[in-house]
Amino acid sequence: RGITIPPGMALVMCDVDCGSETVGIVKQVLAWKKADPEGSKKLWDDLQGFNETLAKKLTASAEIKE
Repeated sequence: RGITIPPGMALVMCDVDCGSETVGIVKQVLAWKKADPEGSKKLWDDLQGFNETLAKKLTASAEIKE
């Protein structure tokens, strides 16, 4: 089952050549959420909404192709 990127969207992929600092990044995100609970929750919820919208658009595009 294929997926087509809808018009107006771009898929950008990258390769982390020398590894990532996942543990450090997680610690920074958790510290940010603790320091700004209200602002971080709004941004986090907005991001979740955008991700859900993207998933719906990609799924709808795949269903059209079938």
